[in-house]
Amino acid sequence: MVGHDGRDYFVRLPNTEFDLRISGEQLRVRWDRPITDPMDVLIVGGNETGYFRDARLPLLKDLVAQRGACAGISALLSSAVEVHPHQVRAALTILGDPVQRYLLADEVGLGKTIEAGYVIRQVLTDDPTARVAIMAPNTLRRQWQRELRERFFVNDFTQAVLRIGAHETPERWADYRGFDLLVVDEAHRLVEVADASSSPYAELVSVAHSVPRVLLLSATPVVWHERTYLALLHLLDPDIYRWDDLAGFARRVETRMTLARAVFSMDSAFEQLLPTAVEEIAALIPNDPRFRLLADSALKLLDANGDLIDQPRRPELAVRIDGLRAHIGETYRLHRRVIRNRRQTVLRESETDATLPFSVTGRRRPVMLAVDEAAVEAGHDLLLAWQSRVAKDLLDRRDDDNAEVYGAVLGVLASRAGGSPVDLRDALRWRWNVDLDAAARAGLTADEREALHAAPLVASETELDVSVSEGGEARSDAAVARLLQTVARKHHHVVAFCGPGLLAHRLTDLLRQSSDLHVAEHTDAIGAEDCETQVRSWMDHGGVLIADDSAEDGLNLQIADVVVHCRLPQSPNRLEQRLGRVDRYSSSGHKPAQQIIVSSPAGEFTFLGAWTALLVNGFGIFTESVSTLQAGIERVLSEVWRNGILDGPRGLADAVEWVHAALVDERRDVDTVDMLDAIYESTAGLRDIANAIGELEADWRKMQRALSVYAGDGPGGLRLSVRESSPTSVVKYGRGPVPPLMTPRLLARSGIVGRQTMVGAFNRSVALRLPETRLFRIGNPFVDLVADVVAIDDRGQATAYWRQHSGSAQAFFGFDYLIEADTSLAIAVTDGNAQSKRALRRQADRLLAPFMARVWVHAAGGVVNDEDLIGILNQPYDPRRDLNINHNRASVLLDHFGGRHQYAESARAADATARDYAVRSADLVARCSEASTAATRSLAIARAQVKARQAAGRLLNDTESMLVDVDIATRLTEALRTPTVRVVSVTCCVLGRLLAGVGAG
Repeated sequence: MVGHDGRDYFVRLPNTEFDLRISGEQLRVRWDRPITDPMDVLIVGGNETGYFRDARLPLLKDLVAQRGACAGISALLSSAVEVHPHQVRAALTILGDPVQRYLLADEVGLGKTIEAGYVIRQVLTDDPTARVAIMAPNTLRRQWQRELRERFFVNDFTQAVLRIGAHETPERWADYRGFDLLVVDEAHRLVEVADASSSPYAELVSVAHSVPRVLLLSATPVVWHERTYLALLHLLDPDIYRWDDLAGFARRVETRMTLARAVFSMDSAFEQLLPTAVEEIAALIPNDPRFRLLADSALKLLDANGDLIDQPRRPELAVRIDGLRAHIGETYRLHRRVIRNRRQTVLRESETDATLPFSVTGRRRPVMLAVDEAAVEAGHDLLLAWQSRVAKDLLDRRDDDNAEVYGAVLGVLASRAGGSPVDLRDALRWRWNVDLDAAARAGLTADEREALHAAPLVASETELDVSVSEGGEARSDAAVARLLQTVARKHHHVVAFCGPGLLAHRLTDLLRQSSDLHVAEHTDAIGAEDCETQVRSWMDHGGVLIADDSAEDGLNLQIADVVVHCRLPQSPNRLEQRLGRVDRYSSSGHKPAQQIIVSSPAGEFTFLGAWTALLVNGFGIFTESVSTLQAGIERVLSEVWRNGILDGPRGLADAVEWVHAALVDERRDVDTVDMLDAIYESTAGLRDIANAIGELEADWRKMQRALSVYAGDGPGGLRLSVRESSPTSVVKYGRGPVPPLMTPRLLARSGIVGRQTMVGAFNRSVALRLPETRLFRIGNPFVDLVADVVAIDDRGQATAYWRQHSGSAQAFFGFDYLIEADTSLAIAVTDGNAQSKRALRRQADRLLAPFMARVWVHAAGGVVNDEDLIGILNQPYDPRRDLNINHNRASVLLDHFGGRHQYAESARAADATARDYAVRSADLVARCSEASTAATRSLAIARAQVKARQAAGRLLNDTESMLVDVDIATRLTEALRTPTVRVVSVTCCVLGRLLAGVGAG
């Protein structure tokens, strides 16, 4: 529009010689809001050439397919990570819940960081101005930064606030109050406190209770310690999980274990045992009337002897017992917002048609390499001498009762034995003289210092010589360094774990001075920033990475070929964390790292040798993960070290069989509790989103064609430049030589979409291979901008042309519909905020994946079902045979219909016919029926859960959110029967011979 004279407007069109004078009634303005109904555009003559439709529709279909595949959670697509079902399920559970406060308690190495990364990216996608805080140990902060930058591309959200704070600086956490999302890594480290007022827990509580979304990450089993578990749950819900009810919470944990064992014995296949099992359970939960009701219903099928009255009713008995078990599981599960994937479950998940199985590098039994050096032997001898003096004192005083506290001391000292004895002697100096400098050098934690003090001094122990000659220290370090050098020359990536103390730092200095190896260091002595830099250098260049205990949590070191244990920790649980650095997810088929333990020639006659044998043969930790057994390990550990203090190395060696037996029992108990804890999935029967994503990813070339055609400078495109790098398959979009076809405000928005988002890959494998390479999927800001143009721009929403064909002219209308579940009824029972709407839309998309359908209708009436005719009508616009009906040729089309009024009436009638056909189509009916069946099953389970929780309200007080969920699910289920059908594109095609004097084009 170039001007007006007060009444009419002057409009300049491309390819015309003169400006047009148009009245206000005739003027239609292109704006940057979505078109309500493309039919309006068609009827008023605003249709554009078929090029725009043919460019727009494939991309629109692809965008809808992406949304359906990921159930509206675009972070699952736009993050550069492998797609694995258990991680996808975790993200779906969290992001599909209006209340996003969860504990992610997956076992070590299963990808909690990936699950949290999905949530972080989705929060930023939903609100690019969101504020996100992450709290992690200082040594892991840079790893978080790298992961979020390279895999989840948080740098795309320039208006967002992302802070990665350290565990070690609680005084700064107040800055995170009121943020939109709080993520706490290694959360168990911050909650092992005596009460809620202790620092840093008090500061964490203050932040967590001020933030609407909270994710706690902890690989430590959440039932390991009642106080720790309660402290974690209190962060999620301070009203239900109160600190002043620790005793009650502990009783619930204890009852839960006993219940699990009793429920495990309740099997419908052995009906004679059912009456006894029911009475045993009833005695544990005497105030649960619903259990009694369900139990009586099952027992009515048995006679007085406990036999089934009628054999054909055995399936009915099984159903009633399942219902009874479900009630107990839901009622006495401790919290519904705990997500815990177990390694054995994830690894045995069957490979789907579209996703790869989750695989870890695995483990190997260790080999022992002895260091024959007198100075090293002096450390082992010192530990034996200390133990023998304490054991003699206990024997003389007949004081076996105190052996356990001295066993705890032995465990601490044994963790400093190996290599140079300096750290061991510093630990003894702390025990004897409260030497703070010595304690710091030995890396003693607060708990270790307390353990060393808890056992009274034995007079004779202080007579031991703990002096270390400078030469002795140097010789012992040199001997270990030579061993590391030998190993490193045969392998590419070696990790040497030295445990706490200064051994790692000394070995690093020594190897750098005496060897041409590439030596990297990860120790508290050099600081977190240097640790990150050196680990990256080791990954890139190989060599040996020497680490103290600071590297035993959180790091991803699965690239290692060999792990050398210069010392072993006093607890298998700590060793499990260490092994988890290398026994992690690996997509490259990396073989298990070789495990080497630096030993003594005296072998099992030293504590190190006996402890190694117990770890290998008793705990079995080098064969498979013991992550799920940590509670049981803690229970037997004190007895193990008690045996060690009384009987020396032989006491550890003699524990192999009973430790193994105890852990077999523990594993059975864990499996039993898992059965009770199992969340009776209300998602049973729903679409497999991970598999849907996998199927979508297989057709990445189709995605590339759709986006590049629409965004590119070809006919109907936005006129952006598109360049693909042939060696890497990386695609780059950018400004072309002419302004792109975008509305002014969208064009302005394109200026703030980072250029980095316009460079990326369509093939996920390419993005995984090249760090910081983005994926062109929904959720990418550039793709989302283009998607907004697709939704707003009227070009391509209405098309009219005359297609040359034999026979008399016949007119047809083609309608492209977007069909999706209706969420309006469900929204009515929420607060209606943006987060609730998004969560509901995602729940609905998981029930019924949105899809597009095209229907052709004859202008004279009736749906076109002839496949040959449909094929002709579906062919792309081709100016060589098709006549585009522009404003200059409108009369050609209108004359065929007998005028504009008849044209409009015919189009409206065709829309009604097509819409009715789409709603009644076999495809839509089948999809809705499948979704409704799944939703109904989900709803039935949810209702059963609510009844169980209502009946146990005195125990859980956590029914409100479940009740709301059920109400929402009910309304969503009802809405599935009548999904919304919205036209997104309409085409008028006249098929027949062109009129005389009119040419195609």
